[in-house]
Amino acid sequence: MNKPLVCTVLFFAGHLWAGEPKPQADTIVANIGSSTISVSEFTGFYSASLRKFGLSDNLGNRQKVLNELVSDKLLALSAKQTGLDKTRSAKLELQRITVQELLNRYSSVKIKPGVVVEEADMKEIYRRMNTQVKVSHLYAKDKQTIDKIFAGLQAGNNFDSTAEKLFTDPVLRKAKGSLGYISYDEMDAAFEDAAFNLASGTISSPVKTNYGYSIIRVEDIRSTGLLTEPDFINKKPQFERIARRRKLAGHFKLFSDSIRIALHIEFSEKAVNTLFAEIQKNTTSSLMQSVSSLENTQLKPGIVVLKTIRGSKTIEELRKIARFTSDGQKRFIQSVENLKDFIAGIVIREEILKAARKLQLDKEPGFNKDVQEAFENYLSAAASANFKSGLKVPDSEAAAYYQANISNYTTAEQLRIASILVDDAALASGILNRVRAGERFEELARGYSLQKALAEKGGDMGFYSRGELKNLSAEFANAEVGDIIGPLKQDNKFVIMQVTGKKPLTVQPFEEVKSKILQDIITMRWMRHKQALVQNPPHGIAININQETLKKATWNETN
Repeated sequence: MNKPLVCTVLFFAGHLWAGEPKPQADTIVANIGSSTISVSEFTGFYSASLRKFGLSDNLGNRQKVLNELVSDKLLALSAKQTGLDKTRSAKLELQRITVQELLNRYSSVKIKPGVVVEEADMKEIYRRMNTQVKVSHLYAKDKQTIDKIFAGLQAGNNFDSTAEKLFTDPVLRKAKGSLGYISYDEMDAAFEDAAFNLASGTISSPVKTNYGYSIIRVEDIRSTGLLTEPDFINKKPQFERIARRRKLAGHFKLFSDSIRIALHIEFSEKAVNTLFAEIQKNTTSSLMQSVSSLENTQLKPGIVVLKTIRGSKTIEELRKIARFTSDGQKRFIQSVENLKDFIAGIVIREEILKAARKLQLDKEPGFNKDVQEAFENYLSAAASANFKSGLKVPDSEAAAYYQANISNYTTAEQLRIASILVDDAALASGILNRVRAGERFEELARGYSLQKALAEKGGDMGFYSRGELKNLSAEFANAEVGDIIGPLKQDNKFVIMQVTGKKPLTVQPFEEVKSKILQDIITMRWMRHKQALVQNPPHGIAININQETLKKATWNETN
């Protein structure tokens, strides 16, 4: 879940939202029929792949990633040959992409230059990437409901009992709203910010997310490893890039909010409520479907939905500009408040587009080329979906795959570990002797450990498999409950650890993972199909790769 404000989502949607405009003169690394792959297109995809899969830069990996891009271009060309680019949905997508590219360029010119990343921002990203937070939450679609729930908690209502009454989902009801341990970048940005800044055992005030409102309770905080300064320094470019992206999202929100205030948007409550009721009649309908089917709605053509300092907007005008939002953005609408945010977002977007066109950003060199590249990505994805939808995998094949890869569905034995971190070797030895003499480890942790958050919990770090302990895995290779490890030296400090519990190895039953296995097999077939395309391209499509350009390609790691 991402982006805390719907107008921000409308402004910068999709995987291109943070992209830079391409250089005006860009070298070509590959020609595929009438299509090309530029160096900037390749390096953007390649550097992201290295980060995602933890790969190192070498010619072999460059060739593999380039082949992936080549196969995507072949799919796009094939889609054009079959007329997929001429369908109504494809034409609408091309318009949406054109709008999106213009928004991206405006952000790079007017917003991105104001983003400054500081050392503290990078260290906070590093902390979160090495932390897991166990959370429960209470959820409501609108502010009025969540405020009532929060008032009840302040008056003494029990959090768990409230969750059992609140959630209709049987899993969440049984779990009392528990989401388990969440990691960095798994949740909506606003939800994550609140959760990672709460102390263990505390409850947040209502938090507005992209899906409604949540009250968050933090039950436990655990470090996923011992944080070291050298590790931070080695990965600093990665942390800077992530921090920049996140701060940019914050700037987008503030920018969008400022435009909304400046426009003095006033809604017709009757029109918005009627429109929302129409959307609710059919749970599969979207705003686009509702406002485009005027003959099926109580809102007649010409009805004003909102007024701004620029004038009024009727339902037909909203329908026209709503065409360029994605299905995911339309599904965002879960309440009247969501609907207002959505409508405000598309009005704000129109304001930004006017400013971008006034700057003639759509006339810049390379604009049309970038739009076509994005459209080819869409065609490639559409061809991929068509191919996969025709694949059928028998249950017997899935069962055989499960048996052959049983380790993938096996959770390793886990150890519960507590630690005490001090900065003096003699003190560490003294603490070790006191533990061996029978003193309680958790009490010594509370009294001496430098890691205050862990010290409050008696040094408890939670459960880890031996593999998750990374450089410490050898120390715990044969450890059992009660064993003490250390003192070990860590960046001029000393740590003593104790195994305080154990979870046995578990294997997921086939039926629980069957659907995932079926999708995995389909994906593997698809990847083989793409590889075969590169080896044997469709008739009449020639592939020419500039190996020297591929070897010399460079990029800025912080982008």
